[in-house]
Amino acid sequence: MLFSISFFQWVLLVQSVEPFVYDVNFAGAVGDGESDDTEAFKNAWNVICSSHIPLGIFRVPYGQKFLVQPLTFNGECRPKNITIQIDGILIAPSDPSSWKCNDANCNNWITFQHFDGLVIQGSGSLHGQGQKWWQMGCMQNKVLCSSQKAALVKTEMPQ
Repeated sequence: MLFSISFFQWVLLVQSVEPFVYDVNFAGAVGDGESDDTEAFKNAWNVICSSHIPLGIFRVPYGQKFLVQPLTFNGECRPKNITIQIDGILIAPSDPSSWKCNDANCNNWITFQHFDGLVIQGSGSLHGQGQKWWQMGCMQNKVLCSSQKAALVKTEMPQ
């Protein structure tokens, strides 16, 4: 027996596909505000980014604080429509000397690049821990002050 499906049935089937939701805790994030959750965020992003489901949701759950170092989310992914659902709290390192960074976006805390179809939403917050940065004079640490830091950056978004 041959299996056949009409175009209309196929459209309904595709539209009814549930989004792929991946929680940062699934990737090993601790969410205590003290443990470095950067690698777990990178791992969770890689899972979402490589998913074959057309809609991906990267979830930061409510009721937890996630300490993350500078991080770049690259939108060159299989799913073209990705939602970042932030219901928890993202916090940057509180001490400027503990800022760990190995890539070209060292002066930014969280960077989003190469996206078309990105949604950032949720009831959570981002805490850049700026008070120590603002209090610190460039005379104390010329390397950290060599250029301005940014908490949230979007780059190369299509028009």
